Amino acid sequence: MKYEIKPIGIIHTPYKTKEDCPIQGQEKPEGKGKIELFPKYVDGLYTLETFSHLIILYLFDRAGEVEMQRKPYVPRFDHRPDANNGWLEGKTFRPKPDGRE
Repeated sequence: MKYEIKPIGIIHTPYKTKEDCPIQGQEKPEGKGKIELFPKYVDGLYTLETFSHLIILYLFDRAGEVEMQRKPYVPRFDHRPDANNGWLEGKTFRPKPDGRE
């Protein structure tokens, strides 16, 4: 089975490389990004202000090859080494380019 995804916009951030990105956004709250919607889709947001939340699906277009790690880095659990036993992946190496695990 094959799916085709067509982007309707682009997300801009102040980060130029994967190494520049924080592991968690709360580590660099000053690093705000911006979502640019392509002009032909703008009219689809005419009722946006009536919603309390917005769900944004995105792909990491520069994710590269998948690299699995045996021990993920999750700062809040580091004091309990066995708590990371599984898929609590906090690094930028993720199995799927959309960020899902």
